[in-house]
Amino acid sequence: MPLWFIASALLAPAPAWRAEYRETADFVGTGVVVHERELQRYWDKNNAQVPGGLSYNRFAARWDACLTLSEARDVPFSLAADGNASFEVDGVERLRAQSTGGMRATRGEIIRLEPGSHHLEVQLEPRGSASIALLASFDGHAPRAVGSGELAAGVHASPPRDDSAPCPAR
Repeated sequence: MPLWFIASALLAPAPAWRAEYRETADFVGTGVVVHERELQRYWDKNNAQVPGGLSYNRFAARWDACLTLSEARDVPFSLAADGNASFEVDGVERLRAQSTGGMRATRGEIIRLEPGSHHLEVQLEPRGSASIALLASFDGHAPRAVGSGELAAGVHASPPRDDSAPCPAR
């Protein structure tokens, strides 16, 4: 393997999201759990690669991450989706985007987050071609996909643990 490839793989930030893909919206049946760096995905007949070999127009997905902040912030979040999507913070639904007539739906809100760890969860049930994006601005700059690495000074996202308390206590 080329040295540049090995170096980029070692220096790339670890995944921030645990993603679960299933055949049905009730999350039963065949599925797969993978880790992803950011929450910004698009599928159609030309980009049909859904983890687990699921059909690009017939699956459901759920992503979750632990977001840790060193200080309180007012964070503008934006959820955009082709399909039915929801965004929760610490178990409370904050945004719901439901597309109609093939038009992507986008919803946004400024959410006050206190210092500590917060459990983020996004769910998607696609309609036709599917897409999902969770964008945020933690530093006053343009919103970008919530992903791995340092999102702003004192702001980090990481995949949750696999137990009943997925994120460290606040």
